Amino acid sequence: MEQRVKLILDNYRNKKSGRTQLNQLFEEIAEVLSPERCGFTVTNNYGRSQARIYDTTPIVAKRGLVNAISGMLRPKTTNSGYWYNIVPMGDETLLEDGEVKSWIDNAEEILWKHLYNPASNFIDTTGEVDDDLVTFGTGCGYVGLRPDMSGLQFKGFHLNKVYLDVDALNHVVGVYIREELTPRNAAVMFGEENLGAKAQERLRQRGAKQRDEKTEYVWWVGQRYDFDPASKSNTDMPFASVVIDTESEHIVEESGFEELPFFVPRWDTRSDENGTGFGRGPGTLALPSVLTLNQMGKTILRALHRAVDPPWLLPSDSMVNAPQLRPGGVSYYDAKAIRNLGLSKPFQQMDSAAQIPWGLNAQTAERESIMAIFFKNIMNLPIDGPAMTATEISARREAFINEIGSVFMALEGSYNSPMVERAFNILLRKGAFGPAETIPEALQGSEIQFRFASPVERAKQQIEEAYVTQTMDKVLTIGQVRPEVMERFDFDAYAKYIARSNDFPHELVKSDMVVQQENEMRAAQMQQEKNMATMERLAPVVEKALRATGDNTGGGVGAGGAAPGDVGGPAPDAGGGDIQAGELPPELMNQLQGMGGG
Repeated sequence: MEQRVKLILDNYRNKKSGRTQLNQLFEEIAEVLSPERCGFTVTNNYGRSQARIYDTTPIVAKRGLVNAISGMLRPKTTNSGYWYNIVPMGDETLLEDGEVKSWIDNAEEILWKHLYNPASNFIDTTGEVDDDLVTFGTGCGYVGLRPDMSGLQFKGFHLNKVYLDVDALNHVVGVYIREELTPRNAAVMFGEENLGAKAQERLRQRGAKQRDEKTEYVWWVGQRYDFDPASKSNTDMPFASVVIDTESEHIVEESGFEELPFFVPRWDTRSDENGTGFGRGPGTLALPSVLTLNQMGKTILRALHRAVDPPWLLPSDSMVNAPQLRPGGVSYYDAKAIRNLGLSKPFQQMDSAAQIPWGLNAQTAERESIMAIFFKNIMNLPIDGPAMTATEISARREAFINEIGSVFMALEGSYNSPMVERAFNILLRKGAFGPAETIPEALQGSEIQFRFASPVERAKQQIEEAYVTQTMDKVLTIGQVRPEVMERFDFDAYAKYIARSNDFPHELVKSDMVVQQENEMRAAQMQQEKNMATMERLAPVVEKALRATGDNTGGGVGAGGAAPGDVGGPAPDAGGGDIQAGELPPELMNQLQGMGGG
């Protein structure tokens, strides 16, 4: 136990010391892009940082990208109804099973209701994580059960409290959350009997100062490589959860999780020499331009002040002082030197507005650079246009995907997937989708995955669809000359592909099973109609055969001049033309052959 605590704390302290430079960078970014997220190196820095902002363009551009992330990763307007779809892993044909499809549709709806329940805090948490992701390149959120076990609970964390464990591939496999608590708060959370010796001693002190003195606690959640899958203990699960009082080096709480309860999206996941595991985002890239723009804003603001309320140059016989160039400043000069200064007036305003246009032009250029860093030019690019050809639309979609697609596709894997899968698994274990026995047999023991209906994915599908449609148009042209070519293509599959690529509601598309049943019913109906037509044509023959049977009971049908095998031969008064034996339904053939009685 002591050895394990020591290993956890040693790793935590190493990560804490390795974050020094990164904290300084994050503080500088926060001061100019997210003043409310300051606190990496200085506490209560909000007011001071606000005073340093002279141009809000970077904050507006950042907010635009944050909103775009929310809209692209979790769009509220999809034809399927949800921005996610549950898909059986490895065998999507299971969706053709009506029972499977019904269960999945119900699970998607229940998951949606739990996510967007106001008590879950899903919208606020993802908004906080989105903002940190764009600003600092990393966000951190948690999903678990609410204390009353009634549903999901989401929570975001300020990055000054978060430290990451990454593996050799730079994947997040563990998270440290640092928190400072008073003994009273710690006793409420963990129980007085579980606190460290020093925290318990402070709790018993009568003085408010000692009882309010905070202690650092570290919550570590990481992979447990030696867990027993058959164990039912919450301390023997795939992910260990340990809360440690760093002062007493004492475990105050221990449990576990089936999955990593944190989702940690990162913009740029390049490894760093300190092994912090944190990403780099647009805020990091934009920082130099943002600082420059704010300095420009400060300088131009002063120039505008001087232009509106200019300093004055006045004569003085008694004193000469240094020029006062602030707005409304007064500078004195020796009146005897008027001629030497070439002044036409004994006193005048000092011109300070001549260079303002240059400054404004420089500001515009810097703003455009910042807008590009936050993808403002791409997000506002119309993918489709009223006067655009199909080729132009396809080219714009490809440009959009090339610019931003790779980022959003990566975020689906590091953000949406772990978050939604964790939420789904929690609800599944809770029985929110119904008893285990109600899960369709085809799904039992199978894994599922989530497919996301993001605009980026849709743009990719539309590009692919455009190429497929162009190819099919050429095939149809060839088919007019060589009809046999059409047999090489599955047009039913093509129709399903078009519906899927356009996010067509799947409940409006018939399953393969239903189509097969309808085809079989249609074939049976056609056969029945064919049999009825044949019976109508045979009616005179049958009537004649029956009369012959009644007049000559000792003979067979052949007594009328035809052998039983020749029943379908020409009949002089049939009135319907020649009827071949192959045209007769088997059951009718048997009846006619049996009329002769042997």
